[in-house]
Amino acid sequence: TPGSALTYARQHLPTPSDDLVSLRELAGHLQQEGPSAGLVNVLGKLIELGPNNPERFEDQVKRAETLVALGRVGEALEDYRAVLLKKRNHSEAITGLEGLIEQLEHKSDVAQILEPIYTVNQDWEQLAWVLKQRLQSTNELDQRKGLLRRVGDIFEKRLDRKDRAFEMARISLREDPADMGVRMWIEKLASDSGDLRSLADAYVEEATGANPQLALQFLRRSATIYYDKLADTAAAVRVYRAILELDPRDEKALGGLEGIFRDGESFIDLIEVLRHRFSLASSQQRKRQYLNEIAELQTMELHQYSEAVVTLRALLGLTPDDPIVFGEVERLLKELGDWETLADFFEGEIRRLSERRGRDIVMRRLDLMFRKACLLEEELDDLPAATDLFEAILQENPEHTLTLHYLEKRAATGSVEAIGVLEEVYRAKGAWRKYVKLLDAKLNLTSDGNKRHSIYLALADTYAQELRVGDMAFLCLTRAYGENRAELTLLDRMEILAEEYDLWEELIEIIDTDVEELGDLRLRQSLFERLGALTNEHLGDADRALGYYNQVLRYAPDNVAALDAIDNILEANQKWASLAEFLDRRIENEKDGDKRVELLLRLGATQAEHLGDRVNAISCYQRILDVDSRNPVALRAMEEFYTEVADWESLRDNLDTQREVFSGPEEQ
Repeated sequence: TPGSALTYARQHLPTPSDDLVSLRELAGHLQQEGPSAGLVNVLGKLIELGPNNPERFEDQVKRAETLVALGRVGEALEDYRAVLLKKRNHSEAITGLEGLIEQLEHKSDVAQILEPIYTVNQDWEQLAWVLKQRLQSTNELDQRKGLLRRVGDIFEKRLDRKDRAFEMARISLREDPADMGVRMWIEKLASDSGDLRSLADAYVEEATGANPQLALQFLRRSATIYYDKLADTAAAVRVYRAILELDPRDEKALGGLEGIFRDGESFIDLIEVLRHRFSLASSQQRKRQYLNEIAELQTMELHQYSEAVVTLRALLGLTPDDPIVFGEVERLLKELGDWETLADFFEGEIRRLSERRGRDIVMRRLDLMFRKACLLEEELDDLPAATDLFEAILQENPEHTLTLHYLEKRAATGSVEAIGVLEEVYRAKGAWRKYVKLLDAKLNLTSDGNKRHSIYLALADTYAQELRVGDMAFLCLTRAYGENRAELTLLDRMEILAEEYDLWEELIEIIDTDVEELGDLRLRQSLFERLGALTNEHLGDADRALGYYNQVLRYAPDNVAALDAIDNILEANQKWASLAEFLDRRIENEKDGDKRVELLLRLGATQAEHLGDRVNAISCYQRILDVDSRNPVALRAMEEFYTEVADWESLRDNLDTQREVFSGPEEQ
C-alpha cells in the first residue's frame, strides 16, 4: 500500500540508491500519498541520475511542483529555472512558473525567466502578461513607465489591441501626469484608435488630483476635445467650469461657455457667464455692456422682469444719469405692478438729485416727485403722502405745469385732497377767480356744517377783500351764518356790508328766518333784539321793531335793553297811549324802588302832558309820594293839582314838606 512505501524503501533500497527503477517506483508510491519531504528527496535522487534518467526534466518539474505545495517556492523557482535553461520551451515548466509568479513577492525573478522565452516564441499575449506581473513588483517610476510602455507597444504593434495599449498609457499617465512623453503617447493612441472621449475623460480624471498648473493643462485639452472633436457640449461645459474654478480669468473657458450657451440659447447659463465677465471687467464701459446684455436677456428672452430690474438698477449704479435705463426700470416695475418698489425707486432717485444743483436737475427731481405722487394716489391709495408731495412740488415751483394740470383735473372730479393743495397755490398766486371756483367745488363735496361755514367765510373774504364784489361777499356771509346761527360776529360783518351796499332788508330777512325754530332760547332773544334794533334804525319801521322787541320780552320779560328800546321807540314816535300802557306794565314788574319812581314820574308826565289825563297823572304822583313822600317832582306836581282844585289844607301840607325838602334860600 502507499502508506508502507516509505517504510519499504528504507528497508529494501540501498542508501544512496541509484537504481532508477526502484526510485521511480518509490516516487510513484510517494506521489500517491501527496507532497512530502520524502517525495522531494526521491525526486532529487532521480534528478541526480542526470542523463541516465531520460525523464529528469519532468522529475525536476515534479519536484518544483512538490516544493510549491510544501511552500518552498524559492527552491521551486530554481528547479523551474534549471529546467528552462536546459529546455527553453518545456511547457510544464513554463506553466509551473506562470502559476508560481502569482505567489511570489518579487515577481521579477520569474518574469526574467519567462520574458526571453515569450519573446523568442513571439507569444505576445504572455509577454505582455509577464511584463505586467513584473510591474507589480516594481516601485521605481522610470522602470514602471518603461514596462508600461513595453506592454503598451506589444498591445498596439503586436496584438493590434489599441484599447489595451491605451489602458497602459492611461496607467502611465496616472503615475506621472507631467511626463510629456507619456502624454504624447496617449494622445497618439487615442487619435489612432479614434477613442478621443477616453482621452478627454482621462485628462479630466487626472486634473482632479494634479497641481493647479497641470490641472489647467489637462482641463483645457479635454475641453478642446469635448467641444471641437466630440461636439459634446455638456461635457465641455463641465470642464470649462472646472477651468474657471482654477483660473477665473481663463478667456478660452469663458469664450467656450459663452459660445455654447449662445448657440444653444441657454440664456440662464449665458447670463451666469456674463455676470462672471462683469466681475472680472475693469473698465466701466465693459461692465455696462455686460449688464446691458444681461438685462436684455432677462427681459426679452426669459421674461424675468424682477431679475431684470435688479440688473438695471445695478447698471444705474454705474450710469446714474442714464434716462433710458431709468425709464426701463420704471417700465418693468409698472409691468410687474410692484408699486411699492417703484415708489422706493423714485424716492432713491429724488434723494440723489436733491444733493445736486442745476436747473435741469431740479426739473427732473420735481418731475420724479410728481410721478411718485401720482403713483401714491392712484396705485397705493396713500392720499396723505401724495398730497404732501404735491404740496412740496408747488411750494418749490408754483408753476409746475404737470402738477397743476393733474390737480385741477382731480379737483374737477371731486378730489378733496387736490382741492386742498390748489387752495394754497391759488391764494399764494393771487388767482382769486380760480380760488373762488375751487371753493365752490369744495362746497359741493362738503356736508359737514363747520367746514361749510369755513368755506363760506373764505369766499366772503375773497369777494370782499380781493375781488371787491360786496354783494357776493354779503351772500357768502349769509350762507356761513346759515351754517352756524350762533356765530353772531358774522352779523357784525354783514352789517358793515349792508351799510355799504344798502342791504338792510336782506340782512333782516336772513336773521329773521326760522328764529322761532332755534333751540337756544338765549340765541332767539339775542336775534330778536338785534332785529328790533336794525328794523328801527335802518328801516324806520317802528311797528315791526316793536314786534321784535316784544318777542324778546316773551323769553326775558325783564330784558332791560328791550324794555328801554320799546320805551324809546314809543316816545320817539309819539305813541303816547301805547307808551303810557307800556310804562304802566313796566311799573308793575319793576322791583327796584328808585326805578319805579322814575317810571311813575314818566307815566305821570305822559298822561298829564300828552294824554290830558290829569286824574291818572295825579294818581301816578300820589303813588310816588306813597313810596317817597319827599320826591320833589311829585311834590311840585301835586302843588299844582291842589292849587287847581283849591284843596288848601293839602296844599299847606305839601308846601310844608317842600320847605323841608328844598334847602336853598330862593326855594325856601
